[in-house]
Amino acid sequence: MEKTERLLDLVALLLDAREPVSFAELRDLFPDEYGGPRGAAERKLERDKAELLELGVPLEYVDPQRLDERELGGYRIDRKSFFLPDPKLMPEESAALYAAGAAALAPRDFPFSQDLQHALPTACVSPARGIFRSACCQS
Repeated sequence: MEKTERLLDLVALLLDAREPVSFAELRDLFPDEYGGPRGAAERKLERDKAELLELGVPLEYVDPQRLDERELGGYRIDRKSFFLPDPKLMPEESAALYAAGAAALAPRDFPFSQDLQHALPTACVSPARGIFRSACCQS
C-alpha cells in the first residue's frame, strides 16, 4: 500500500470510529503496514501521525478509561476541528458563489471541473434546513 493511501485509510477509519482506536486494533486492521515487530510498527505509526498533524489533521490520543469493562484508550480525530463549519451564506452570497463557479465551468477546460461540479450544489444547499438557498442553485 502506498503511503498516501495508508494515510487516507487511517483518516477514514478514525473519522468513522465511534470510539478511540487502539494501537492493537490498528495493527489488526493494517497488518501489512503496522504488523511485524512492534517497535518498527510503532515508529511507522509515529511517522504517519506526525505527517497527518503536519497536514492539519487534528489527530489525538485519548488516555485509556475504564468504561463498561473495556479499555477505551486510543487514537481519534476531533471531528469538530477537522470539518469546516457551515459558512452560513446569505441567499445572495450563495447565488454569487454559484454564478462564479458556473462561469469557471463554462470554458470546459477548467482544470478542476469535476471537483467544482461536485462542490457547487453543496455550496448552495443549507444542510441545517435541507433546502436550496437560491433558485439559481437548482438543477
